[in-house]
Amino acid sequence: MTRKKWSVLLKILTFVCAFAGTISACILAESRGHYHWATKLMYFTHQSNVWIAVTCLVLAVFMMRGHKAPDWLYRARYVFTVSITITCIIFCGLLAPFADYNVWEYYSILNHVVVPVLSIADFCIDTYDVPLTKKQTWLSYLPPLAYFAFAMPLVLCGVDFGKGEPYPYYFFNFHTEAGLFGFANTTPVQIGSVYWFVVIFLLIFVLARVFFAIHKKTRKYH
Repeated sequence: MTRKKWSVLLKILTFVCAFAGTISACILAESRGHYHWATKLMYFTHQSNVWIAVTCLVLAVFMMRGHKAPDWLYRARYVFTVSITITCIIFCGLLAPFADYNVWEYYSILNHVVVPVLSIADFCIDTYDVPLTKKQTWLSYLPPLAYFAFAMPLVLCGVDFGKGEPYPYYFFNFHTEAGLFGFANTTPVQIGSVYWFVVIFLLIFVLARVFFAIHKKTRKYH
């Protein structure tokens, strides 16, 4: 197949896998300890899957019809590719190793591993030729900041995120020994929430620059 056809296929697969994983997670939520299926949508994982899925589907439609998609749509795909990659790294590196339940169910693998891999592969082979500047790499912070603005008030108000925990991820839990700026010997917390946020935002910066470099290199061949 041509590079364009591979790109369309990857976009469609990204959409299918993202929605299959998210819908399955919602359907099985109550049987997995959540009091309501909608609580699954309160997590960055599923929000980032929906963002990348919708963007890829729209881009695939443009490509199949032979029309050029708006530049802003490709920039959105860049931003959401960074977000879905963060989802994969945080899940595999910070969440899964310390989980006290089975996190490797099929829908979890789809949302946390398969979709990020498909998204990255598509980003690397896409035939787009859209200019992207270093200043625009800062757009990658918008989804995490939007999620922070969404989740923080809920955490401060003690809202249940579905399994009796008033926070979506342990680094949002300010009531551990480490608190906001402290340190602890307990696993996996060990450091305060503020330090976790700094680490995550540094990771975003690195990923944004890495994908920017990939984009810049890919454009040379168009």
